[in-house]
Amino acid sequence: MLGQARDHKDLGSFVKVPFANKNKATEMLNNHQKKEYLARCRMAADLFRAIMLGQEKTVEEQVDTAAARRIEENRAALRPIISSIIICGRQGISLSGHLDFGPVLEEPTKNDGNFRALLRLRVQAGDDVLRKHLQESARNASYISPGIQNDMITACNDIILEKLVSRINDTRCFSVLADETTDISTKQQMTIFARHVDGKDGTLRQDFLQFEPVTKATGEALPEVILNSLEKYGINTEYLRGQGYDDASAMSGIFEGVQAHVQEACPLAYYVHCASHAFNLAVCDACDVPAERNCIGTAKAIYAFFNTPKRTNAQHEVFTKMFPESKS
Repeated sequence: MLGQARDHKDLGSFVKVPFANKNKATEMLNNHQKKEYLARCRMAADLFRAIMLGQEKTVEEQVDTAAARRIEENRAALRPIISSIIICGRQGISLSGHLDFGPVLEEPTKNDGNFRALLRLRVQAGDDVLRKHLQESARNASYISPGIQNDMITACNDIILEKLVSRINDTRCFSVLADETTDISTKQQMTIFARHVDGKDGTLRQDFLQFEPVTKATGEALPEVILNSLEKYGINTEYLRGQGYDDASAMSGIFEGVQAHVQEACPLAYYVHCASHAFNLAVCDACDVPAERNCIGTAKAIYAFFNTPKRTNAQHEVFTKMFPESKS
């Protein structure tokens, strides 16, 4: 403030030269009160006094408050977007449709997918925060593009996997279940599960972990995929006490099978033939028996005979006549 006063020519002459013209005192004082530097000094003094008394925040605090407010606004806009993606995942429905671009709030001429439809439904239900975000956000900052959707799905996957790994490690005893298959895009993948006892309620759990790409389906390559994947997830393989696969030679071979290589790395991981796969093999073998095959064929024919609208209604009428109390 003093530096500003010294640099000002009028103030310098006013301070250094004695003021003797009292007739113009009122005029000159009024002019002095209108000086811009004086208003700035008065404002700075008032602000300094308010900060010292705790009535105002410092510049640093105001900047931090503004940044925190922007962060909270961005989070509030992202919450309905993330929750819509989670709903689609929980219900097992696809996100994308025929279109993945264009204004979301306008009714599309073609099916633009469940995700964008959910966003419109939220806005119509009164979500003003989401409406404002979709209307005012830049095209490259709307956070609803297919790429952002995949990033959010990956983030959800990482959070779920982290919780599962923590639960599995806490049990200190688990089995690994795995099987490889080729999907519709001719990509070979291995499905990895962990079977363990929940430490909270003692229930037996079988949790899906991940799909892992497979380049070689041999007894030497597959165990590397399994063990490296468990290590990548953060699961302690010292607690591996069992392994379950199908009965293919590449999986169950006692010398060069997957179970042999895994047991070599984890001696306490004993192999058990997958019960579901064993049951499937038993059913397939039973179908080769003529009596069993004929029995199953007769049961299918009876079901097909009665499973028509006319016969179903007739059965319902007969049943209600025999048991009238069942109407209620």
